Amino acid sequence: MERSYRVIVEPDDGAFAVRIPTFPGAFTWGPTVEAALASAQDVITLEIASRTERGEDVPEPDAMRGLVATVTVPAA
Repeated sequence: MERSYRVIVEPDDGAFAVRIPTFPGAFTWGPTVEAALASAQDVITLEIASRTERGEDVPEPDAMRGLVATVTVPAA
C-alpha cells in the first residue's frame, strides 16, 4: 500500500536538508533536491519498517494536510 508523507526540503550549505514532520526524529539530506527526496523516501520506509517490527502504530499519511512552499515577492 502506498502512503504519502509531507516533507520539508530546505537549502543547507550547498545541499538540501529534509525534515519529515510525521517522523520528528527522522532527518536526511542530499546534494540535489531529487537525491534529498529519494533519501527521504528511504528514511520513511525504514521508519515504517522499524515501527512495524516493534509493534508500534504507523502514522497515517499526511501529504494532503498541507503544502510547504517558498514564495518570493519583489522587494518593497
